[in-house]
Amino acid sequence: MSCHIPSCGGASRPRSRGERSHLRLAGNTYSEIATTAGYSSASSAHRAVKAELDALPRENAEAVRTMELARLDAMLSALDDKIEAGDTKAIGTALRIMDRRAKYLGLDGPIKIDMRQRIIDEAHRLGLDEAEMLAAAEEILREGTWD
Repeated sequence: MSCHIPSCGGASRPRSRGERSHLRLAGNTYSEIATTAGYSSASSAHRAVKAELDALPRENAEAVRTMELARLDAMLSALDDKIEAGDTKAIGTALRIMDRRAKYLGLDGPIKIDMRQRIIDEAHRLGLDEAEMLAAAEEILREGTWD
């Protein structure tokens, strides 16, 4: 079967490891990859691409990250004139690109959640004793019986 995705250049269906992730890196959607590679759904193609990327040696993963960052930079650069002109759609797109870039680089720190306060709030909402709820939560954490 021929590939109908422009970046495939009409080549035959990708069969080897790495070819599906190459299609993704070339900008093809998971639906397009599913059609090209013979998967039943976009989610199946997504799992296959993720498995290929997870299997890459660490240095290759770094190369993929570098390539993705370069693609994001190119997209952001292409929006410069519209952003300067105040195009709100371009500004929104730029913010999404910047958010994605920050995720690739790990710039967003973990979100801190005050679980003690959440347990107290939930106890109040349910009309339960907050001290009992906190004690139960501490016991669950101590024993690891949250299964």
